[in-house]
Amino acid sequence: MIKFVRKRRELGKYLSFKRDYLNSVLSGRKRSTIRLGIVTPRNSRVYLECNGKIYGELYIESTEYVKFSELTEKDAVRDGFNSLEELKDALKNIYTNLSGEDWVTIIHFRLIEKYVKPVERSEIEKGVEGVSYTEVARLGLAYSTYSSSTERRVLTAVAYAGDIDTALEKLSEDISHRRVFGILKKTFKKLVKMGVLRSS
Repeated sequence: MIKFVRKRRELGKYLSFKRDYLNSVLSGRKRSTIRLGIVTPRNSRVYLECNGKIYGELYIESTEYVKFSELTEKDAVRDGFNSLEELKDALKNIYTNLSGEDWVTIIHFRLIEKYVKPVERSEIEKGVEGVSYTEVARLGLAYSTYSSSTERRVLTAVAYAGDIDTALEKLSEDISHRRVFGILKKTFKKLVKMGVLRSS
């Protein structure tokens, strides 16, 4: 019987974890995650998501593609488990009918920002009070609302990229999603005060 390789999948801007693993990621004990199939990240920076809430931001350092049977004790430790057997049992609970010949992707990451309070995923998606982040950035540049070169750089990146994720790829690593949101919200408030936009 011929077994076909699982179809490739892309990882978007969210890397989701079950509640059981969230604290291990936030504490830095868990530095990788294993997903079934060939998974290719679209972005190097992603949101740490659990149950529809964003708890921080991760930087994807690398990915490895191995067969389930080729996982090692080292892989288990980086994934926050005490042993290879414990890791394999956990994966078999998530992915039923997992066999030794199945391909898995090991995603290596590091936590670059932990949020003080989790943010609803819907808040990240919708913009500022219904106005797209790109529009806020363009108006902020047009009306010179920025008060530093960093704010101007962030607004320029968002305005020209068309979205925050693409903009962040062009900005330095020390500027996080959270900081960009803060600048965009601050810009929105200034634009409302100037009468350019209305607050809902």
